[in-house]
Amino acid sequence: MTAVSFANPASRLGQTASSTPAVTVERSDTLSSIAARMGVSLKDLIAANPQIANPDRIGPGDLIQMPAGAQASAASGAAPAAASAQSAAAAGGGSAANMSVSQAGLDHLKASEGLRTTGYLDPVGVPTIGYGHTGPDVQVGQQISEAQAEDLLRQDVSWAEDAVRQNVKVPITQGQFDALVSFTYNMGAGAFAESDVLQKLNAGDYAGAQEALKGWVHAGGEVLPGLVTRREQEAAMFGNQAPDGSAGTNGLAEGKVPPNLIDTLPPPQPAKMVHTVVPGDTLWDIAKANGVSLQDLIAANPQIANPDLIYPGDKVNLPPGAGKPVPLDGGEAGGPGGVGGPTGTGAPTPAGNGTGANAAAIAESFVGQNASELKGSGALPMDSSIPNDVCCANFISAVLIKNGQLDPSEHTSWVPQLDQTLRNKGWREVSPAEAKPGDVVLMNNNGHVEMVVKNANGEFQLVGSNNSNPDGSQRIGYDDGSWTNMVILTPPN
Repeated sequence: MTAVSFANPASRLGQTASSTPAVTVERSDTLSSIAARMGVSLKDLIAANPQIANPDRIGPGDLIQMPAGAQASAASGAAPAAASAQSAAAAGGGSAANMSVSQAGLDHLKASEGLRTTGYLDPVGVPTIGYGHTGPDVQVGQQISEAQAEDLLRQDVSWAEDAVRQNVKVPITQGQFDALVSFTYNMGAGAFAESDVLQKLNAGDYAGAQEALKGWVHAGGEVLPGLVTRREQEAAMFGNQAPDGSAGTNGLAEGKVPPNLIDTLPPPQPAKMVHTVVPGDTLWDIAKANGVSLQDLIAANPQIANPDLIYPGDKVNLPPGAGKPVPLDGGEAGGPGGVGGPTGTGAPTPAGNGTGANAAAIAESFVGQNASELKGSGALPMDSSIPNDVCCANFISAVLIKNGQLDPSEHTSWVPQLDQTLRNKGWREVSPAEAKPGDVVLMNNNGHVEMVVKNANGEFQLVGSNNSNPDGSQRIGYDDGSWTNMVILTPPN
């Protein structure tokens, strides 16, 4: 707890006497966290302390003067204004459409994203600063304050706030809004809109929504410890009760559904076999495992708007005749199979076999999918914690892992690291004339990476994760290889 006093002990920052309260800095304190606890704005706190040359550098024992308006709450021992407002909102709740992320929610995001006040190149060469902020306004070596970094984060998180406002149809508390914004900012607006978290919440099952949050910890079927920690924190912020303190409707087991929620509940399942989706599942995997065609499985599930987007906990109806797996391509039933689901033509993603041509087919099968959707689907072992605008190496690494050319432990989202890993495994440089499908193309001074899918006398067709969406996020698509400083690596024979 930050100590509050009206005394004027000597400090290494040299404060002078003041009638306003002061706090003594403790370990891990920042100006932002002190402002939040004391219910004042960071801007006002900085203005009240002109002796602080660098707002990002305060240390234990420093005295921080509070701006006007902080004295009453500090002297009385009352909860800070921001905390009081948060508590009041949490107690009453309201419409998500009228909410914005609170200071407590923003502080959670700051802790999750990490702060860098000097501009730097991220693992794939994108200039970044603050709490993961990117854009044309960022330059390597640029300096900003913690307050400026917080302002940038507030701007950056606005799209996640909008996604929560637009999709949540039941009353929620401020803490629940903050938790959902954090989840959406990490996983993407599309994943949130299709998630079991939102489905359960809009059905009035607050406890179920909290539990569903904890399930979003996988990338490519693997549990990521960082996501486990983040989801646990979000679940704690969310709680398991409706704003009125009840457990929500959650009355399906009792057969009691409030009339105003009937339209939000999914239609009853028909009397047929049902498969519950588990992490890593795709419709193609489910069809193969149950001995039915992909087309029949899709036809039996008209409620699935996008066959490439299914999530753990979803219910998939199995068509008549399901039950016995069938061999594919002469292989054993139940052996390694497709990874990506339908691609628009009904064709499954090829199974991994360690050959470059097959890696190219795997990569090409995902053309048109957004990186955000692909990370959430589990179709490839991509790292879901990587931002949606820097997934090029994340995608290519995952393709090579799925094809058996890299070990899962060798996954990387940093182009230079992928370059070094492949060379260590015997990949060698070849000329454009020698390039073949499945070769990896490093370009723009190791700032980007794609994969060859066709080569006609040096005229390339490449596939990669590129910043082709209007918001700058990435989508898997074709490229003609018109980049600078291209280096082509081919796998060993």
